Amino acid sequence: MSDLRVDTISASNGTSPVELTKQNAAKAFCTWDMTETNVIKDSLAISSLTDDSTGINTLNFPPMGNAVYPVTACFHSDTTGSNANIIRVRDLPTTTTAKMHTSASQAGNGNSNLDMPLAYTVIHGGLA
Repeated sequence: MSDLRVDTISASNGTSPVELTKQNAAKAFCTWDMTETNVIKDSLAISSLTDDSTGINTLNFPPMGNAVYPVTACFHSDTTGSNANIIRVRDLPTTTTAKMHTSASQAGNGNSNLDMPLAYTVIHGGLA
């Protein structure tokens, strides 16, 4: 394995240093199975996962710089095929949690909470 040690990385024209930042990198992600008592399959910087109720889970992570950060989520759908499935951030995020909510919109029945076989969430933003 190589080790690169430098004091300054300059712009190609040599006039100024290039500011390096990890601000745009994902700060946390989690893939979990809601149907198996919320088993975490893979994660980065997720300290724990709380099963709040059917279709509602809280991801817990180290403090972010503020509570205004983007959360991207998706899931592997159930096998019924007749539902319009939804995943969203349920409540306003805090600096250390994001509460996720999955549900199925079934014709004539309104929305019902639903545990998904696989849910995926990625969190971006600045760490505290």
